[in-house]
Amino acid sequence: MKVCLKVPLNEFECARRNALSEKPPHLVLQEGTMGTLVEIFDNGESYMVEFDDQETGRCLWLGLLRLTEIKIMPDVAQAA
Repeated sequence: MKVCLKVPLNEFECARRNALSEKPPHLVLQEGTMGTLVEIFDNGESYMVEFDDQETGRCLWLGLLRLTEIKIMPDVAQAA
């Protein structure tokens, strides 16, 4: 399931909240950045979300975001 970031995460917040052992330097996540919902916690109040590099598919950021920080996007069926 896809999510859209409702609030920007500056370089400090991206580094502090990124659970990856290898963190990309100077990463900033802008409002509107699309990510993938990985897991749901706290009865839907917290979500583990992954943000990937669009070109390489490499995970750049993995961490917990609160419901107030993301918008869960409805699943859209793809045409065959």
